[in-house]
Amino acid sequence: MTDQYPTRRTPVGSLLSRLNYALLPGHCLLCKSDSRKPLDLCDVCDQDLPRIGRHCEVCSVPLPNLESDSEPDAEPNIISRPITCGECLSHPPAFSLTLAPYLYQAPVDHLIGRFKFKGDLVAGKVLGGLLARYIVKLSRKHDVIQPDIILPVPLHWRRQLYRGFNQANELAFTLGQRLDIPVNNKLVKRVIHTRSQLNLNPEQRQANLRNAFALRGTDSHQKVEGRSFAIVDDVITTGSTTNSMASLLMAKGARQIVIWAVARTVLEY
Repeated sequence: MTDQYPTRRTPVGSLLSRLNYALLPGHCLLCKSDSRKPLDLCDVCDQDLPRIGRHCEVCSVPLPNLESDSEPDAEPNIISRPITCGECLSHPPAFSLTLAPYLYQAPVDHLIGRFKFKGDLVAGKVLGGLLARYIVKLSRKHDVIQPDIILPVPLHWRRQLYRGFNQANELAFTLGQRLDIPVNNKLVKRVIHTRSQLNLNPEQRQANLRNAFALRGTDSHQKVEGRSFAIVDDVITTGSTTNSMASLLMAKGARQIVIWAVARTVLEY
């Protein structure tokens, strides 16, 4: 039913990967020391990453931390009690949950910049691996929705031609391989070459993305109806991009939409 599927990791492939890192350990992308694990990030730098802490479970916007909100033995970015922000209560988005383990701050923003704008695919693999690890840990502790299909946020063909690749594609296929979930990077296309979202306020972002996405193919409705999807992107700012894509899918009969991203910015009003 999907156009693209992740390659499943075989037991032999996993063994070779472990042996490779045991004999030839990777180097940490941040401090250049040996990582000593199948992730090019050492334990010290890993622990220093800016975890999101207390946040809205729907849009993942960071919220003020309260001591009572976290469990003593939990990961710093795993919250024991779900919280919904006022904006999501008053204006519910088309998606039901956002998982984003980190704040868009140093050094995560540096790694994303290397990946997104300089084509550093090793940084992309590290970021995808960190996101996959977060999703797996949450699924063990909480009732986390397991989607039927992973969808990367598409780029317009002009922007992809200029950049040379779509960073959301790379993240999606890393997640698909790690989580054994099919990836479809052909179902949704971006039909409008929108302005960069970087310096736009929330209202301008929503207007910029209006009708920006469309389904691809005559049988696309059959691939959407009754299915649950995870939309993957690198950074969530206001959620306008992912909500625009989620709204299209829900209008075409999708059962449920969740958002997976590496990092979340602090919402600016």
